[in-house]
Amino acid sequence: MKKYLIFCYGNFNIFNKSKINTILNDLAEITSSQFIRYKSENNSVVFHFGTDLKFKGLKSAVNEIMSKSTDYHFLIEYNDNMSLNFGNDEDTADFLKINNYELDEETEKILDELTEDLAKDLLEYCRNEKNNMDFISDMDEDCDELIKKSSKKEYNLDDILDKINEKGISSLTKEETNYLKNIKQ
Repeated sequence: MKKYLIFCYGNFNIFNKSKINTILNDLAEITSSQFIRYKSENNSVVFHFGTDLKFKGLKSAVNEIMSKSTDYHFLIEYNDNMSLNFGNDEDTADFLKINNYELDEETEKILDELTEDLAKDLLEYCRNEKNNMDFISDMDEDCDELIKKSSKKEYNLDDILDKINEKGISSLTKEETNYLKNIKQ
């Protein structure tokens, strides 16, 4: 996930807070980070978020979102070679915190397994209740999709190398990267 800043200029005074909320809702559709942070002053707003989108797609989405609400904006990738300050280190650090917590690999593995177990339990519940409630049939499809998303995937080195060759190393998921790291060991 890459982190980005959007600097916006427009009519963002205190009476136009709904503009900021609209932008936040639209940005939520394209973010991969847990939070979107923003700071507003006078007629400007700075947003900070993370996403797995490629820059070309992100740029297009941001331009569409911002064209409705801003006079002009700048989309910039945030990295360690940048300096950002909001007056004090605590405010700046809070603004840059877009994920609430960092998990070690073991904790992440446990959460993945727990998510998979919960999804299976939900699917079983849906199937058991299906006979009693008509609307569960739609929910059954949602449950099946949830199982697919949360199920552990078997990784193949050739497939991962093909993906790197086609889309670049940044296209790998966290699980694929971990798989490669485990092979090296």
